[in-house]
Amino acid sequence: MKGMKERLAKANGTAAARYGERVNALLRERYTLSEELSLLRRRDTAPEAFAAYTAFAEECKQRAKAEEGV
Repeated sequence: MKGMKERLAKANGTAAARYGERVNALLRERYTLSEELSLLRRRDTAPEAFAAYTAFAEECKQRAKAEEGV
């Protein structure tokens, strides 16, 4: 059911859709998609880099929530 809500939100341009887009934009300020995927693949072999990525991702989520009022 969650997937349906997300698709509808994206189609309707709601705050939830803008939230996801904003999180992605904030992440791209520091990491390209390729870098992000690389970090995810190496989470067990590069735990410090993965921890830094995860902390930044959480920061992006908080910023997007505040900006979009989600």
